[in-house]
Amino acid sequence: VVVTIDGQHYETTVKSDLTWSVAVDSGHVTDSSEVNATVTTTHYGTHNQHAAANEAYKVVSITIDSIATDGEVTGQDSLHEQTIVGHVNGDAKEGDAVTVTVGGQAYDTTVDKNLNWNVSVPGHVLMDADKDAVHATVSVTSPVTGQAVVAADTDKAYTVSVHPTIDINPITGDDVVTEHEGDAKQISVSGTVAGDAQADDNVVVTIDGQHYETTVKSDLTWSVAVDSGHVTDSSEVNATVTTTHYGTHNQHAAANEAYKVVSITIDSIATDGEVTGQDSLHEQTIVGHVNGDAKE
Repeated sequence: VVVTIDGQHYETTVKSDLTWSVAVDSGHVTDSSEVNATVTTTHYGTHNQHAAANEAYKVVSITIDSIATDGEVTGQDSLHEQTIVGHVNGDAKEGDAVTVTVGGQAYDTTVDKNLNWNVSVPGHVLMDADKDAVHATVSVTSPVTGQAVVAADTDKAYTVSVHPTIDINPITGDDVVTEHEGDAKQISVSGTVAGDAQADDNVVVTIDGQHYETTVKSDLTWSVAVDSGHVTDSSEVNATVTTTHYGTHNQHAAANEAYKVVSITIDSIATDGEVTGQDSLHEQTIVGHVNGDAKE
């Protein structure tokens, strides 16, 4: 038996059960769409004869061209449906079924007249998938059974990018904590978040080694009341936001805000704090000092 495919010849012999088989290079199979086999008898002397047969078949491939446009799923992308786009080649045709699987969810579509396909997937499915990859299959109708057969499949990875940001408003409005402000029981520390941070994300404010927790509001602001003693005993505050909406891809971001703490003290008036009649006849000195971030 001689098998011919893609211009290449493969030889074998008939087995005792009158079957035959031969291993063929897959590249020759995918580069063609028909195989020829010829059997030549060997038992009949000058009367040996041969017979031939042809078998047509389909070769199909599928490609995923893009996921969420640029192959990167951001936190904002996860809030909206994203499109997965691809095409098929070979003997695939308009109307063939394509199934896209991501995060254990399957989404069906069909090949269009230009041999392209696309399907919309919820962005959060791409974000929450245990594997950052999309699997796609295309099915064609078998000419033998008349049934749909998965003819080709492919995988394409994508990246996930979550980047929250956080900002701290100036402490007490001007980053200077006055003595009067420091005398209050509590001082408010506040700020905003942006990027992929969302409402209800967690914010931790750290000052003087103490931690204060709060959450982001619907307008993407946050605030927390801090013991004024911790403020006056320090000169910098740290705030960290941690996202809570992106499954295994949650991220955090931090910011620092330096500020000044100033106090003033009167040490003496007229030396001993007593103004006598004689003292009133002369200039008297009032003496004091400043602390904290006050300077010359």
